[in-house]
Amino acid sequence: MPCSFWLVQALARTGRRRDAVELFQAMVDHASPLGLYAEEVDPATGAHLGNFPQTLTHAALVQAALAIRDAPMVSSVS
Repeated sequence: MPCSFWLVQALARTGRRRDAVELFQAMVDHASPLGLYAEEVDPATGAHLGNFPQTLTHAALVQAALAIRDAPMVSSVS
């Protein structure tokens, strides 16, 4: 989970804001009913694996959200 949120940060900071937002939303959809995350999520079942709740995952989520917030808005002018 943290690695996926770090990818969101990288996408946002390299100008791929739309991709970052899409991945961020997909990751947010994996939250538990209380909005918590484990270390890992089984991609086939969506089951939370490892330590729960995982602080590193939550810190990476916040950093990803801030990276998206700070990413420049790219307008496509034709």
